[in-house]
Formats: sequence, structure tokens, C-alpha cells
Amino acid sequence: MPNPFQLVKRLLLPADREIHLEQQLEETQNALRHTQKVFQAQLKETQDALINTQNVLHEFQVSAGLLDKYTAERVERDVTNDSILLVSPPKAAGAYIMNVLLRGLNMEQRWVALGYFGSPDLFKVGHFNKFWQDKGCISFIHTEFNEFNLYLLKQTNLKIILNTRDPRQCINSLVHYNLKHIPQKNDVLHPAQPPIEFADWTFERQVDWQIEHHMENYVNWMTKWLDAVDSREVNGLVVSYDNLVKNEDAFFERILDFYEIPHSKFSRPKMTLDSKVNFRKGDPNEWRNAFTKEQIHKCQTYIPDALMERFGWEE
Repeated sequence: MPNPFQLVKRLLLPADREIHLEQQLEETQNALRHTQKVFQAQLKETQDALINTQNVLHEFQVSAGLLDKYTAERVERDVTNDSILLVSPPKAAGAYIMNVLLRGLNMEQRWVALGYFGSPDLFKVGHFNKFWQDKGCISFIHTEFNEFNLYLLKQTNLKIILNTRDPRQCINSLVHYNLKHIPQKNDVLHPAQPPIEFADWTFERQVDWQIEHHMENYVNWMTKWLDAVDSREVNGLVVSYDNLVKNEDAFFERILDFYEIPHSKFSRPKMTLDSKVNFRKGDPNEWRNAFTKEQIHKCQTYIPDALMERFGWEE
């Protein structure tokens, strides 16, 4: 038996209009179902985006030293210590050194420079000013030594840690690092980055590219900073990757003494040299077996004898 609604439709609407109305009703129901699915999908995307944003914010707070990595408790920086400026070339364990000091001394990480290596890199004046005045902060940079940066440094009481490493092993590590961080095809590339097709090359060609584009940069970068420290233009402590690997305790004690920080204020965090701090292998002479004879010879033409002798790097 037809329901009242159907009877009314038959009395008031012609048969073709009734069919048309039912079609519209079905289309409307389908549209509503589709809208519901779209809304549910968008809601899921929004939830995922919020969770991702929360995770990114958490990681940023951890990396800046505002949250403890393991307990997620908020960390208040110790403003009784001067800020530490860690200057290091890429692939020399700078991230690990920075993280140990950041957590071991309750410091806050700051970004004070443009962040390039292999091209002019300048301090960002506003960030730099706030960094050294606030105290209890640490900044890890690849910034080169130049007149502009020196001009700013001389207006502060900042001491720097100058970390060094055999540039041949830096080059070798840089190849592996770039292979893990090859940019996407739609990314804008900085001149210091290898081209998109880098991953498809042979290892020998990858090393050739890094030697050609970065070996001279490494040597010049290190030489200029060392000259600035040796001449006392900059108040700095020279440390090396090799010493870090040989004796970590002595390595960090030298830094504490340089900044006149009592050893009792340093609480060594439970950290290891691993991939979380961009640490891959740590063999200081890995380049010997990785490079060809021609590449080893080419590298040697860039490195002054004085630099080799100073750090005991072998030919």
C-alpha cells in the first residue's frame, strides 16, 4: 500500500514530474553522501596537519633546548653562563657538540646567521645582538670569517669555540650526507648544494664534485678562522674532531674551562654519536679507501703543510 506522500505526489504531480522529483531526490542524497565523505577526509587531513604541527613544534622546542628530549619537561636556561658560539665546518660533529653543551648546561639554541657554507655567510644583526646579550644561549654555525662578522664580534664579549676536522674526511662525509638529503625536483637549490641528478652518479663522480666545489672552501674557511684566533682578533678556543673521538670527557672539560664554567654545573646528557646528530661512521681516515689516487693527490694540493702539521693529519 502506497504511503500518504506517494498518494499526494500521484494526485498533484504528473507521472513525468514524479519521476523527475525522485531523480532529484536521489541526486541530492548522493551529493550529501559525497559531501559527508569529503568533509570526513578534510577533517582527517586537518587532524593529521594539527598532529604534525604539534610534533614539529615539539621538535623545535627540544632542539632549542626549551624541552627535555626524554622527559618533555620544560627547561629553563641557565642565564649565569655566557652564551656559546660554536663555529664549525659541515660534517665535523658540530651538531653533537652543540647538543651535549645545550642539554648539559641548560642552554637555549639560537640561530644567528644565514646558515650557508661555500658562499658569503653573514650574521643577522638583530638575532646576533639578542643572542649574546641574553646569556645562557648557544648557537652552532658554519659562518665564515669576514670583515662584517668580525666587526660585529668585536662589539661583544663573545668567546667562540672553533671546531676543526681534516677536510678530506669532511668531503667524504658530505657525499653521504647529501645522498640522504637530495632535494626534490621542485626545490630551489643553493649553489653549495649538488644538482638533483647527484644521486644517480657514480661515487667517484660524486667525490669529484664535492672536491671541486668545497675542498678550497673548507681550507680557506679553516685558515681564516685559525688566523683570527691566533692573532687574537677573536677570543676563541680551537678544538678538533679527532680529540673529541679520542677523549670526550677531556674535550668538554677544555670548553668548560675556557668559559670559566665550574665542572659541577655540567650534567652530561645521555647522548651518543649516532645518526640523530648526523653522525655516520667517525673513521678519521675513511677517505683513504674511499678516494682514488687522483682524488687524494688533488685534495693534497689544497691543504697547506702548516695545516697538516698543526693537526697531525697524515698525507
